[in-house]
Amino acid sequence: MDRVKVIGAEFYGDKGPFPALERLTIEDMPDWEEWLGLTHEVEGIVRFPRLSKLCIRRCPKLVRFPIPSLPSLCELSIGGMDQVKVIGAEFYGDKDPFPALERLTFEDMPN
Repeated sequence: MDRVKVIGAEFYGDKGPFPALERLTIEDMPDWEEWLGLTHEVEGIVRFPRLSKLCIRRCPKLVRFPIPSLPSLCELSIGGMDQVKVIGAEFYGDKDPFPALERLTFEDMPN
């Protein structure tokens, strides 16, 4: 997965992505730059409805990764993102994106 630059809508399929997935870890993707399609709303489809833990680590070129509302997310860990300078509304939107969040960790974020 070293050469992946963009993860887009094709990753999710037509019926909603990964309805039973509870944990997702993405790490060591040195060329990954964008994660698209996460916030695109499709009526009746909840993206990652059971995801309780999300870890994104050591993806130094990743700049854009807006995370959709994840109703079951309890733990979010982000680290090793050299290009991220600001985390604002583009990251979490204007709603209560993580109503179940208990732990939020940022590590090794030099900028």
